[in-house]
Amino acid sequence: MVLGALMSSKNALTGTDRLWEAAQQVKADIYVNVQGDEPLLDPKDIIKVVEAKRRHADEVINAMCPILEDEDPRDVNIPKVVVNQDKRMVYMSRLAVPGSKSSETAPKKYWKQVCIYAFNYNELKAFGSFGRKSYLESSEDIEILRFLELNIPVRMVESLGDSVP
Repeated sequence: MVLGALMSSKNALTGTDRLWEAAQQVKADIYVNVQGDEPLLDPKDIIKVVEAKRRHADEVINAMCPILEDEDPRDVNIPKVVVNQDKRMVYMSRLAVPGSKSSETAPKKYWKQVCIYAFNYNELKAFGSFGRKSYLESSEDIEILRFLELNIPVRMVESLGDSVP
């Protein structure tokens, strides 16, 4: 385990780009990014993400939790995630996804992103070497979408929540 701090360049477009800069200086099997807008996470969720990365070494790992009843799925400040049966991310959007044609088919539960990520060196290299924000990433302002556009699978792991009560 490496603990410490590194200063990223002013050119880093996202937190994951900053982590790519760090990965070029610090060798590790797994790189974990806990975004600054998630300051009150349960530490067990970080461990859960790392354990998932150990089991799925060739997939990016990202956390998610259900949107609470008092939260609005239409809130563009909450990235919503859609997964397949294997818990791989199909898409993430600031819109309420999945959508529905009628109230009868509307989702009973929405999932939101929790900004804990785990990567290996090659995943970060592909992300950082792209050199710009991808089309979907720019449109949604959600950096994890760059991995989808690079055909790197993203596995979502259910977390205990997005902050400690």
